[in-house]
Amino acid sequence: HANRPVDALQALERLSDLLLDQKRLREATEVLKRRIQLAPKEIEPRRQLIELLEVLGEREGRLQQLQEFADLLISRGEIEEAVEVYRQLNQLQPDDPILLSRYLELFAQIGNELEVLDDYQRLADLYIKKGQFQEATRTFERILTIDRRQRDVREKFIQFLQSAGQRTRATAEMVKLADICMAMGDYANAVRWLANAYALNPSDLNALETLAEAYARVGNVNAAAEHFYKLATQCRETDPWRAVGACRRVVELVQEHRPPREIFSQLLMKV
Repeated sequence: HANRPVDALQALERLSDLLLDQKRLREATEVLKRRIQLAPKEIEPRRQLIELLEVLGEREGRLQQLQEFADLLISRGEIEEAVEVYRQLNQLQPDDPILLSRYLELFAQIGNELEVLDDYQRLADLYIKKGQFQEATRTFERILTIDRRQRDVREKFIQFLQSAGQRTRATAEMVKLADICMAMGDYANAVRWLANAYALNPSDLNALETLAEAYARVGNVNAAAEHFYKLATQCRETDPWRAVGACRRVVELVQEHRPPREIFSQLLMKV
């Protein structure tokens, strides 16, 4: 009696092998399901069943079996194999953000996430399409944590934030993008993003100062002087030392610029 389950399993294994040899695929799937019921932690019958369901074109049944198989592999600590199963699940259900998110979460445990940046972008797009804005934001943040120099992604993130009404956050991301452009020597695009950020938030003195510097780097002396002058006038009461620095930059850029010289003199008396 003690060996009955083992005997039954062995009999079912022989039967499924026989049916497969005879190409009686539908009958073989039923036998494989019975084997799985008797030994749910066995790997091989699940593999065989999933392959058979693919051959038979039974998409829904294959989806269910793949999901169960992935859960089993994870419980056994076989993450690499589970990742491969989730890859198949995502091929079957490409518009399911839950499956894609789980795949990426598992992949992060075993691989270099730089290899799946395209999948992260696809996940962000799926969340946006479904109106899941918090999840989309977290996904964009994850991409930029993996590789902060992804300019295209940051631009897309900025567009998303603006469309979601997140004006303050969009402005901050514009400044970060401009910083990346500056570091890469792309001053023209740095000017573009800083001008956008400053237009959205004219009280952001950091954006204003960086914009003035970017204009100077790109060779637009008059615009640089104008923005340093704005900086000096806006912070002359609250931060005189900063205003002095801004006046000094104006004088360096445009020697005959009289207003900053006058402000400069007043500020020096203050500090």
